[in-house]
Amino acid sequence: MISAGKSQVTKLSKARSQSSMGFLRIDQRCCIRVCLSQKPVTTIGGGKILKKAKSLCPLLTCFSVCFAAAAAAEEQNAAERVTVFTAHVPPYVAPVGGTDLTSNAVEGLLVPSVTDLLQGLNLRYEMVMLPWSATYRRALATSNALIFPLDRTPERENRFHWIKTLHTSEYFIYGIRGVIDPEITIEDIAALGASVSCTKNSVQCELLSEAGLTPDTILALEGATIPDRYRLMIRNRNLFSVFDPAVFDFLTKKHGLDARKLVRLQKVGERNSYLAVNKSASDTLLDKLGKPTGD
Repeated sequence: MISAGKSQVTKLSKARSQSSMGFLRIDQRCCIRVCLSQKPVTTIGGGKILKKAKSLCPLLTCFSVCFAAAAAAEEQNAAERVTVFTAHVPPYVAPVGGTDLTSNAVEGLLVPSVTDLLQGLNLRYEMVMLPWSATYRRALATSNALIFPLDRTPERENRFHWIKTLHTSEYFIYGIRGVIDPEITIEDIAALGASVSCTKNSVQCELLSEAGLTPDTILALEGATIPDRYRLMIRNRNLFSVFDPAVFDFLTKKHGLDARKLVRLQKVGERNSYLAVNKSASDTLLDKLGKPTGD
């Protein structure tokens, strides 16, 4: 036998009288209001009790169903919330009014294409800008994560759903002007065994590998920005690196670096950059985004 005090009885009576209101929201208060109205109570000695222990069964069943419905509703809402990871790749993506590598306020040539799409689909999203390597790792590890601009490569093909083409990026090898022969080829660089720097987990490293450079000559630097790699070359730490000319020109000017100290050499390749979504994204999110490209 389970007893209830006077204040509890008052609450119980109010809950019963309000049971006709039905479900206004699927939440804990609603569950309590509706479930407590499910079984009558019997007065004994001025108090109220549940008549038999077995009366708890319908009550517990009601709570179970109600909380399950609440959990399902919350899961559906969560499925529609997305995190959009990006990186500092000006002029395509950059922090608003600054040069930081981390920011939740971004701008750039490619940003409107992404925000217009998500807002048009009524998706709730958070934009997060991190250094590139962290952006890529987080996008792989986070459910319902979007990432841009992400170059589409064979290695990445099955790791994402490819949603929208944003841009075509070209990549060139750069060398130190006055030291490197402007006519040098990728084959010559490979024969020299010289190191070529790139940012770890970037398409630059993949292109160097595809061009025939061996792993010991591909200097994959964790989180290295274009100014970082420029400075390493100027300090004679390595002779070559790979840049997107548009990004290189923008950043060297912005950081007051003399772009003329490097010379653009052979084109190493190009890639289409996309807005992509994590492969573990929910069906709800994928339905909203539409049929992913190439799936």
